[in-house]
This record gives sequence, C-alpha cells and structure tokens, in this order.
Amino acid sequence: YAQSTGALVVASAGNLGNDVPQFPAALPGVVSIASTGADDVKSRFSSFGTDVDLCAPGFEIVGPIPGGLYASWSGTSMSAGIASGVLALARAIEGDGASALAAVLASVDDIFSANPDHPDGLGAGRVNAMNAVGGSNPDLDGSGTVDSADLGLLLGAWGACSGCAADLDRNGAVGASDLSILLGAWG
Repeated sequence: YAQSTGALVVASAGNLGNDVPQFPAALPGVVSIASTGADDVKSRFSSFGTDVDLCAPGFEIVGPIPGGLYASWSGTSMSAGIASGVLALARAIEGDGASALAAVLASVDDIFSANPDHPDGLGAGRVNAMNAVGGSNPDLDGSGTVDSADLGLLLGAWGACSGCAADLDRNGAVGASDLSILLGAWG
C-alpha cells in the first residue's frame, strides 16, 4: 500500500553478514540498506548482495538513552535510519519519492575501493546527505581539489543560473552562499 501512495519504503539489509536475501529488504520496490563503518568498509555483520541499493553508517552509532545519557549501537537498522533521513531530505527538495531516490543514488560516495570483496553487493555506494540535498560538489572542475580554478568557475557563473553546477545551494542563482560553500571546502 505505501508504495502505491508514492512513499519510499526503506528496510535494513540484515545482520547475518552474508548475501542471503533478507525480507522485507529484498522485496521489489523496497530500498535495501547495508552498513558501513567510519572507514567505509562494510560492517562485518552487514548482509550484502544484489538486492542492496545503498549503504549508510551503521557501526557504533551514538544516540540518547533515558537519563540524559548516550549509548552506541551497531546494525543495519542504524543504517536504514540514516538513509531514510537522507531520502526524506531529498524528497523535500525533489518533490516525489522516485526523484528523491534518483538524487540520492546519483550522489553517493564511492566505497568500492574499500570493499574489493563486494563489488556488486553494496548497492550504489554510501549515502552522502550534502551531495544529495546540499547542491553540487564544490569541485567544479573535477580535479579532486577545491581551488582557484573552481573559484574562477563560480565567479564566472555569478548571478541567475538555475541548474548550473556553480549553484551549490540550488537556489537558482550563484551568489554569496555558493561562494561560502566553495570556500568552506577549499583545499
């Protein structure tokens, strides 16, 4: 029912550490999420496989507990929560579930060099909220470094610029906030 209303259905891939499909994550139309650690390596417990769509951090995720304290948990349920948040942010910008999923899939971080044993089992990569909803990558020339060449491209696009790469905050114009984003990523 949820899918028929346009909702994105997200589920954890499972914590068995193998490639056996887990349900509901393996159901058609469900966005399946595997877990990575801070180093982008697949968490040892995380299930993987061709049904996985995305990865998100899921190892030692800190959260509040009663009494004003904090604890950490690990599992693909933690990953699914993070990925759901990124998808919700993208949906607020994109307007519908399919476009939000496409934006998130297109904006993931490449984690495959860190996971050579799982080239086809970790989906598109690790979610990146900034890339998905924060606008374009400030490395405008694709050199791998945000530097004076990128600054020149941004300044050259200054003003009304709907959809152009230099519109880092996606507000339809290149201006001071885009410059701030670029300078924040400098180096």
